[in-house]
Amino acid sequence: MLVHNTNTNNLLETIQSLPKAIQLLPDEIQRIILEYVLPRYKLCLNKKYYLQYHKIIFTQIPKNKIELYIRTMVRQDNSFIIHQLVSENWDKWLTTVNYWHRCRNYPNYIEFLNDYCFEQGATKSKEIIYKLLIKNADNHIYD
Repeated sequence: MLVHNTNTNNLLETIQSLPKAIQLLPDEIQRIILEYVLPRYKLCLNKKYYLQYHKIIFTQIPKNKIELYIRTMVRQDNSFIIHQLVSENWDKWLTTVNYWHRCRNYPNYIEFLNDYCFEQGATKSKEIIYKLLIKNADNHIYD
């Protein structure tokens, strides 16, 4: 019944409240319940499931909306997800040259994200990107 609900927002809220309710149950029952939760909903439960199933997100989001998803994660200052996204896409985003956003040209998508974090006041996400820039500066990415 839980996974067959068609109202995604209510389902998501229900699933996000599950950890508190499930913790009260014995471990064996918890495992049985989680067997019936679809991976695309499990990824909302905790970091472990997010890391395990996060690639499902990109199969669910239309290609023309992925950038909107990334910007939403920045606006929400979701540093865990931003770290995962930037780490996985670093090379690709670094080589996406001449990225345009709101009549402004950025040398690459990483620089855009860095600036967008600043504009949105996403301090935790900006810190993640800054640390990755420093870490990768040793690779002479800007030579």
